[in-house]
Amino acid sequence: MLFLSKIRLFIDKYSKQLLWLLIIAYGLFFGYLSLLKLDYFIYNNFDLSIFNQVFYNTLNGNWLEMTINLHTYLADHFTPIIFLLLPIYALKIGPENLLIIQSFSLALAAWPLYLITHKVSRNNLLALSVAIFWLLNPFVHYANIYEFHLLTLAPFFFFWCFYFYQENKFKPFIVLFAIALLIREDVSLFLLGFSILAFLDKKDWRWKYLVPIISLIYFFVALRIIDYFSPDGAYKFLAYYGWLGGSDVLSIAWSFVSHPIKVLLHVFSWQNISSALIVLWPFLFLPLLKSKYLLLSLVSFSATLLTATSFASIIFYTHYSLFILPSIFICFIFSLHSLKFSKHKSFIYLLLATTVIYLAIFLSPIKSLLTYPFDKQGLDYRQEVLEQIGDQATIAASTSFLPDLSSRETVYPVSYSYFGGGQFLIEDFDLPLVDYILIDYKNFFVDMAATNATFFSTERKVMMNSRWGDKLQKYSLIWAKNDILLFQNKEQVAEGLFLTEVLSEQEEQFKDNYNLIFDSYFDNQNNILELKLNSNLLSDKHLIRFYRDDYYFDLPLAYSLFSAESDVIDKTIMVKYYLSSDVKSYQVFTWQAENILGLVGEALSDFKLQSIIDQTSL
Repeated sequence: MLFLSKIRLFIDKYSKQLLWLLIIAYGLFFGYLSLLKLDYFIYNNFDLSIFNQVFYNTLNGNWLEMTINLHTYLADHFTPIIFLLLPIYALKIGPENLLIIQSFSLALAAWPLYLITHKVSRNNLLALSVAIFWLLNPFVHYANIYEFHLLTLAPFFFFWCFYFYQENKFKPFIVLFAIALLIREDVSLFLLGFSILAFLDKKDWRWKYLVPIISLIYFFVALRIIDYFSPDGAYKFLAYYGWLGGSDVLSIAWSFVSHPIKVLLHVFSWQNISSALIVLWPFLFLPLLKSKYLLLSLVSFSATLLTATSFASIIFYTHYSLFILPSIFICFIFSLHSLKFSKHKSFIYLLLATTVIYLAIFLSPIKSLLTYPFDKQGLDYRQEVLEQIGDQATIAASTSFLPDLSSRETVYPVSYSYFGGGQFLIEDFDLPLVDYILIDYKNFFVDMAATNATFFSTERKVMMNSRWGDKLQKYSLIWAKNDILLFQNKEQVAEGLFLTEVLSEQEEQFKDNYNLIFDSYFDNQNNILELKLNSNLLSDKHLIRFYRDDYYFDLPLAYSLFSAESDVIDKTIMVKYYLSSDVKSYQVFTWQAENILGLVGEALSDFKLQSIIDQTSL
């Protein structure tokens, strides 16, 4: 007991120093994890690439311009805080800097959280404990490693706003409030909760009326600016709210009002209830004891519940959990303080500490990232192919390559060219002639598995093969290894590697052969597999899986350049695959897939496969 008392006295005496030590440790550790994920090309959800190109172009005088999402970033979100972050970004240009900024911004949120807790409890140990709970929260971790987002700055400013709200100091509050508004237009809805709380706490008119007036004016002015720059003149993220009909604010609002039962069933679905319970689990549901402070997130959380996906698990595995976590922590602080005189408080504290540590190990993405099956040979190939692309070359690339290629003025996502349209298909896109096209076929299957009717067009998918095949006619394959292919503009290169060829007619010996694969040949010296395919049986739903020593990778059987509905009926298609030396065998499947978010925040295809050709050794 004497030993524990000494530890308690030490923590109580040096709580502030320990706080800053933990903040720095968190920032460095999650900075390392984020860079590890970047080094292995696991960021494949667009956002890091988009932000890095926006920062890069803004720093070079092209304010908020980007080509990754085809237009200025002002058509997506209103984020003036980018200009405040530019001096930090300029110290080290690239996605690495953004990931470090993100890790330390989330770490620094523990600072005002410590001060809030100390203000409520006058207890250094409790204040430090709450700060540690923030740094160990698995949903903070998921927001940290998902992608880069400016929303990760919001908790830091939110907690400072609440601290000055507690202190009843309006001037510093409104300054921090104003900076927070610059993060993103919908942060104004998040901050609107302070005005709701002000009425309950009987604050003066500034808190009750000035805060909501500023928030709402800012929100609607920001929307007007976004509408002005948007290709279709509307806030495109309203698409998430159109599940009952409507395409603008008024028509969507009317669809909710006119279908109250459907809205209530949607809001109070088991999915939403179970998701809320999961988010509250690390707190042992204690925030419900002081649920008044959940009103801080009432508007922003309601906006989440009314989306098509609602409060699905994908929400709290991304940055969107940051719209509700801060208010939960505020409730948590007051709940802990209310237990001060409880005779069971020691047991509750022990159970809480055990739960937090357990979930930090088993629910957090830390374990998944540290034990991730990193493909070191695949990493070498990706680095090798990037070395062939000049810093100022124009390029279209798969999403996993975009972060490394986004520090340039012009880079396009290959996926938009597949379907001939941008995000949500609100604008057509015809890929202009670029210097290079770089494809990672792992990302290709994610693109092909998209089925959400709100953002997906079956008609465009049917035309994908011919559209993409025609586009590649202007390029030569100059580098290929496993599922990575690099094409170069034919005007810049004399000759390329063989990829596919449609033979003029089916060879005589194959005419009565009803197999999908007519013939195969493997060049052992160069590790090239050549297949002759029956075009009459070929489908977009065929993939060929190659097995390496410790890994496997998938490719569309004919690189998804042909289909049975095309003009290659009754023809033989010759295809070559350029393989690494450790590929031992292959197998052909038909496939279906749905997209999921992986354990470290990456986009994955969850395959359902049916074997149609047994595993064949090379």
